Amino acid sequence: MSLTGTLPSTLPADPMPIFETWYREAREQKLQPNPDSMVIATATPDGTPAARVVLCKKLLLQPGYVVFFTNYDSRKGHEIEANPRIAGVLHWDSMNRQVRLEGRAVK
Repeated sequence: MSLTGTLPSTLPADPMPIFETWYREAREQKLQPNPDSMVIATATPDGTPAARVVLCKKLLLQPGYVVFFTNYDSRKGHEIEANPRIAGVLHWDSMNRQVRLEGRAVK
């Protein structure tokens, strides 16, 4: 399976190893000004969306977490507390890659 630019023709059941490889390569190659930046999208309980850029601090392959920090008293923190379903994107345009995330935020 080659990871040098495109996804494999058959996607694995667990995409986290590909994500970890791409994230490590983005950080090591230093082609992207800030390879740790990611967009996080939240929504209020009534469904009003909001997106902002945060920094990915690390990946935990098991249990499959992407770690970022936030101020719990911020709008984002309040939205996550009320509705922990979030989406995220890491985009490395210099490498023609992006990773989309969807899931539940946990403290």
